[in-house]
Amino acid sequence: MEKIDNYEVNESITISEKPPSILIGTLDPISPVDDTNYDEGIIPFNQKFSNRTWFIIGFILIPLLTYILSWFMVMIAEISGNEGFIWEFFYTLSWLIWPIIWITGIIWGFTKSGSNWFSIGLISVPVVMTILLMALVILLIFAFSGLPF
Repeated sequence: MEKIDNYEVNESITISEKPPSILIGTLDPISPVDDTNYDEGIIPFNQKFSNRTWFIIGFILIPLLTYILSWFMVMIAEISGNEGFIWEFFYTLSWLIWPIIWITGIIWGFTKSGSNWFSIGLISVPVVMTILLMALVILLIFAFSGLPF
């Protein structure tokens, strides 16, 4: 035996047995992963988007698309005239589209096939809007009350 840096080194290593063969079909390269630790932006294997992306989709994209769809419904109602069944149908649908999309999106998000962060984003929109509206009212009260800041 030879010593190199205080370690004993064998010059020749012999393997007495052949290592066992592993069949590719017996391996599980993608094992189920606990999906509760993905706040760092790591995407689990069964999810297309990260949790942050789902939150942004629920918080910004879905309300924007719902607004655009509702606006188109109002435009179709206005083009058809100010009376009649078509006007009533599309104008009513422009108001009903909001709770339909919101409730459906929240239910889908909290089911097994959806993303919880998508639902949290949808639920956060009215909360944030209420807080911003209250801040605006408080700002206007202070602005027009004559009190110095």
